Amino acid sequence: GFFTTRFGRWTPNGAHVLAIEPEDLNHRRLTNAVAKAGLAEKVKIIKGVVSDADGTAILKINPNHPGDHRLGEEGIPVAAYRLDTLIADLGEPQIALIKIDVQGAEEKVLDGAEATLARTRPALFVEVHDVALRDFGSSADQILRRLASMDYRLHLLEKGGISLAMTVEDALSRLTSTDDYADFLCLPEPAS
Repeated sequence: GFFTTRFGRWTPNGAHVLAIEPEDLNHRRLTNAVAKAGLAEKVKIIKGVVSDADGTAILKINPNHPGDHRLGEEGIPVAAYRLDTLIADLGEPQIALIKIDVQGAEEKVLDGAEATLARTRPALFVEVHDVALRDFGSSADQILRRLASMDYRLHLLEKGGISLAMTVEDALSRLTSTDDYADFLCLPEPAS
């Protein structure tokens, strides 16, 4: 609920936050945090995962870290939605920002959001972790090049702030120097 409650507070009146959480305990905590913050009217919470297909997915539970559950071959069945489906069901509102932190399945989210991304050109807040991405047949190189090819400028989020726009090569260089994950704010190129 950390980002959800902050986004809810920052969202202007008349706008909403859509939060998606598949795991029972995290879902209850998120629901409670939103209610406690007085944001129940602004935040819509959906129980499930966002992926590249509507239906059911398998969520592998990490018993040692509640923020590290991920799609897998073994685990518990959860509802799966394409972001395009969820947005269509909401009447296709304008989308300002999409945060994607799904433990390596980030490309699945992008695959299921192609129409929304093309229509609304939102900013994207994307976690990039090469090791986790490789578990899903992707890589940091692949996702960063995909975002750049979609005319997004890559900005690395760091403790001291946000970087200037960087090339894919510079972004990859920064990632290999940390050997961990990094968060990128991806801003659409202005229309010409």
